[in-house]
Amino acid sequence: MKQRLVQLLTGAALLPMLFGTSPTPEPQTEHRVRGNILRTSGGPKQNYVVALQAYPRWYGADSIVTLPQNSAPSTAVTDSSGAFTLSVRSWRVDSVRVVVSRPDAPLLASSVWMVPVSVQAVQAEQTYDKPGCAGCGTVTETGLFTSHYLADYPAVTVVVPE
Repeated sequence: MKQRLVQLLTGAALLPMLFGTSPTPEPQTEHRVRGNILRTSGGPKQNYVVALQAYPRWYGADSIVTLPQNSAPSTAVTDSSGAFTLSVRSWRVDSVRVVVSRPDAPLLASSVWMVPVSVQAVQAEQTYDKPGCAGCGTVTETGLFTSHYLADYPAVTVVVPE
């Protein structure tokens, strides 16, 4: 009798987990950095490639990686004024820095390590079918979930040596 009671209580506890709404994946963080490039000679500032490097939480403390983008380029190319905007969606990291390069030179300059000024949760709607009463079928409901986080960093100026 006691064994049967334990089985019923375990089944009652597991039932909502088995037939609940589907879980959403862990939200990624969109890292947004704006800035510009200055050249010490004052020459043209266009066509520099700008990327983000980070200290990720999932590697060791001494690992530095360039943040990848899933379906879009993770780099920006500066315009004639040297301005750039980077928006990279990746997992959470401790800090980032801007790295500037050209095709003929692997690494020209980098900024200091930065932490976000603000991190905001971006909400999205999810529609799912919830089982109704016996014989009623399903009921469509809409709920909010965190789709991703938006981390804004301070504007950065990178000086490129000649």
